[in-house]
Amino acid sequence: MVKSRPIPKLSIEYNAIELRANTEKYFGCNCIGNTSKYLDYLSDTGNLTEYDFTSEEGLSENILGKFEFHNKRILIYDGLKHNIGRENFTICHEIGHLILHYPLFVTQNRIVESSLNKPAITFSCNRAMIEDINQCKIKDNLYWLEWQANYFARCLLMPTNYLNELYNDFEIKPLNFKFSTGITYTNTDLLLAKNDLIGYVSHHCKSSRQATEIRLKELSLLNPDYLLVEDNIRISGQNEKQN
Repeated sequence: MVKSRPIPKLSIEYNAIELRANTEKYFGCNCIGNTSKYLDYLSDTGNLTEYDFTSEEGLSENILGKFEFHNKRILIYDGLKHNIGRENFTICHEIGHLILHYPLFVTQNRIVESSLNKPAITFSCNRAMIEDINQCKIKDNLYWLEWQANYFARCLLMPTNYLNELYNDFEIKPLNFKFSTGITYTNTDLLLAKNDLIGYVSHHCKSSRQATEIRLKELSLLNPDYLLVEDNIRISGQNEKQN
């Protein structure tokens, strides 16, 4: 098992910023909401040997992604294609294992596995690990590995500077646009629309509402008392930066 190590949040975010910048420079385009570009970049530069979207090799609604340490291979459950937010977050999560934890595998496990002739490690990430890890109460080694991959994914999918721009734009925008929830708001719906900052951000970042809620709270752009109800709007407090 790969042992976790303390990785400062700033260091995790810097890794995400660096990957995004390098990928956008390589392809000459913005990668917000187009996370397959990261897989293409990592593959083209030799940092990832293979990736695929499949419903085979043990992947399912319960096993959303897989990263194989021994050959730097990423697999994503292709059933996620009906939900772009969950698909994007799973991609970024598995990339997080590659960027953050593959170096640990090299230093901690390769010599041991070679000498003992043991099977190589595969990181199979189930739905609870990816989507509910922030609610986990057991702070064991696996928790920290998954938390780090999740934090990396949120930073890559929803960069701090971009979210601040979205927040400021949301505050002043004439409200005549359509959210990812499928609801169209007009100026007469000002209060209701302002209560769906999550919908606005997830629409632009192509992220899930749950991941977006967590990220907005991390950046103090959403009241920590906000209660998310899936596919509905419910508010406790105000959408505002916290002092």
